Amino acid sequence: MELALAFVTGLQRSCNLIDVATSHRVSFIKVMSDSDFHVLAVDYRGYADSTGQPSETGFTTDILYLYHWVKARSRNSTVIFWGHSLGTGISTNVARVLKEKEGVIVDAIVLEAPYTSIRDAAATIPVTKIYRQFPGFEYLILDTMERADMRFCNDRNVQVLSSPILILHSEDDGMIPISHGKKLYEIARNASQKKETVQFIAFPASKGFGHDYLSSKAPNCRPYWKDFLQSIK
Repeated sequence: MELALAFVTGLQRSCNLIDVATSHRVSFIKVMSDSDFHVLAVDYRGYADSTGQPSETGFTTDILYLYHWVKARSRNSTVIFWGHSLGTGISTNVARVLKEKEGVIVDAIVLEAPYTSIRDAAATIPVTKIYRQFPGFEYLILDTMERADMRFCNDRNVQVLSSPILILHSEDDGMIPISHGKKLYEIARNASQKKETVQFIAFPASKGFGHDYLSSKAPNCRPYWKDFLQSIK
């Protein structure tokens, strides 16, 4: 069996937390397990039962530590970063740190419902549409995230990565428009010396996968990403 690191997180913090125990995340883990992968899923600092305060630097540090912990115990197994939504930026952050500071090329990266950057996502996601018309939106919302160390620049990261990359996105994603996934694919493919290692799969809106259920409730689509993972062995 291979070993896949599944970096999954919720997008809100409240008494009713979205975390790795959320139904669609449990379904995803079962899908991966049924496909002969071990899965390590985590709640980031400040989420669910994890202590601490959320920050891009903190998230990256935690997952980098976790990667080394896994590699020390998995010998020569393939380790895959699977990031969903917010987790896509953390996955590419860690992969970039490993390459630039340690000379390590992550075996493969799967980006499910990714964004180009958090700033771009906040400026285009449907939930902010009503606020974009008001003066000060950029300063109060977009610039504030930058000052709070929340950038998650997938678009910059993929330009320097050498790992095989698979991008999955659904046309009816109501959280992060599929245009982000398409643009990220073009950036990654144009920067790659081996363009065939960068792949993009779009799923029609008629499937109803939305933002959360692409990998967990799409049994007919499973062969697409499984073939990609098998190809990196």
